Amino acid sequence: VKKGCFDGLFKIPLSVKSEGKQVKLEALLDTGNHLKDPLTRHPVVVVEYAALKPLLPPEVQACFEKEGEPDVWQILNLLGEKRFAGRFSAVPFQSLSRIGGLMVGYRPDEVIIEQKGRQLRAEKVVLAIYHSSLDPGNSYHALVGPELIGLG
Repeated sequence: VKKGCFDGLFKIPLSVKSEGKQVKLEALLDTGNHLKDPLTRHPVVVVEYAALKPLLPPEVQACFEKEGEPDVWQILNLLGEKRFAGRFSAVPFQSLSRIGGLMVGYRPDEVIIEQKGRQLRAEKVVLAIYHSSLDPGNSYHALVGPELIGLG
């Protein structure tokens, strides 16, 4: 019963669309996620690399497939003048275990949030790509802040 209540209250189905492709994933409402993209001031959703991989160009995939944490500046420099380079940025963050961190930010065409039988479309969202798993139990693959679903 507890798990069902938890899932119903805090788990949120997401669809991410970009350049004719789409991925669907489960997100967790993270009331501590107040990240904003420093350039656009759009809300940031933290998403596992593995969940976004089908949407990302091969150059970015190669950087995330290497051993260890990806180098954000190396990825951005590698993209240079490619047509999709404008979709990527650096997103600063801090957590309980890390201050002054950076993640690669990706701007999709659209994120659809399914909540209480309705769909909320968000076009002004940045996805911060997290290189590891967010949940050891593999029940969610993204962290959504309260602002994106109208609670912040």
